[in-house]
Amino acid sequence: MAYSITTTIGNPIATVQDATINTSATPLTLIGRDYAGYGAFLNENFVHLLENFAANTAPDQAKRLTGMLWYDTTPTINTLKVWNTGANVWKPVGSSISQDGAPASGSPGDLWFDTANNQLYAWSEVDLDWILIGPPSTLAGSGAVVTTIVDSSSNNHVVIQFKVNNNIVGIISYDATFTPQTSIAGFATIKPGFNLVSSSTLTGAQFTGDASNALFLNGVTAGQFLRSDQNTSTAYQLTVGGNLIVGSGLNISTQATEVNFTGTTNNKDINFYANVAGDNTVKPIAISGSTGSVSFEKSIAVTDNFSAGGALSVAGTSTLIGAVSIQNGLLPTNVGTIDIGSSSTNFANVHARTFFGNIVGNVTANIINVSSNLTVAGSILIASNVVATQSYVTTTIATAGKNSQGNKTISASPPSGGSNGDIWYQV
Repeated sequence: MAYSITTTIGNPIATVQDATINTSATPLTLIGRDYAGYGAFLNENFVHLLENFAANTAPDQAKRLTGMLWYDTTPTINTLKVWNTGANVWKPVGSSISQDGAPASGSPGDLWFDTANNQLYAWSEVDLDWILIGPPSTLAGSGAVVTTIVDSSSNNHVVIQFKVNNNIVGIISYDATFTPQTSIAGFATIKPGFNLVSSSTLTGAQFTGDASNALFLNGVTAGQFLRSDQNTSTAYQLTVGGNLIVGSGLNISTQATEVNFTGTTNNKDINFYANVAGDNTVKPIAISGSTGSVSFEKSIAVTDNFSAGGALSVAGTSTLIGAVSIQNGLLPTNVGTIDIGSSSTNFANVHARTFFGNIVGNVTANIINVSSNLTVAGSILIASNVVATQSYVTTTIATAGKNSQGNKTISASPPSGGSNGDIWYQV
């Protein structure tokens, strides 16, 4: 009677007639009833099963059954594999080794658990070595840990915690800012990105190294700093500890007893402009870079003493309020061209010791000393005497005779008498 051979789940594989064998259905030889010499085939079947069909070539494609094992003896592989009919592939069956110290070698898919350091390794045929899977640290409570934090609204957030000796020093989060429901030392809130433990929890906690960009510097926002690469402004006082260099032409510096504005470009003028009724081209003060002279385009108001060590040139009208003291002579620029006062705007009184020149107009005096000719176009009112020099009288006026009104007498002492209209010249 023929044998009907099926798989574990009942799928038919082959029908073996009496006194025959079947070598086409599976890698094993299927033996029919009453087959003479069946012992050899039966024993070989046991051996093949025992060695998992060990060879450097896989069992025949047509004879493979799902779940069968094959040990691939290829020198670079030496791996036990299991056939997956659905995927049409031999999948390696990795082994797991648990011991203190690495095995001498392994096969692809093999795992080794290091019992000394509680770390898992996998064998790499590329490196021919055991590659660490994790955890990365051999110290308990140290390393990166993926965990879930519940926030104050009972929402879950998946984060990565970085621990050192079971102390959290950093947290990476992908979610929007949230507050942990259960407080975490050093993390009042958790923001998107990397969160470093606060320095109040871990003294000196900080990022060390170079940063390409930052939102804050010592708690001050980036927008509060003055830029050095573009125009900028500030509404607050600017204090400079050293010199203030403006562009390439001006250096403002301070010394022990002075503040200096120094032009640093040869022959470059220094000008001071004022915004007068919206016109910012008004230049009240100009300092020539080539001569050093100072020009004033507008009026100058001086409430204290004004001292000029050199010549003072004023193009317009100067108004002097208060007394003016002149240490040297007051001279016109050209002879006989400058007036002191005018017919409409004259001085009240001129006080002088000596007058040189012509007098036009009325003269009222106590004593007039004349050293040269005296030409009078108007009247002379004399409160006391008119004194002429002796040489002028003796050479100009005759020593005796009459004048138009009476006698004239020239002597050192007054005459003993006289009549109305007489003139005495004292010499």
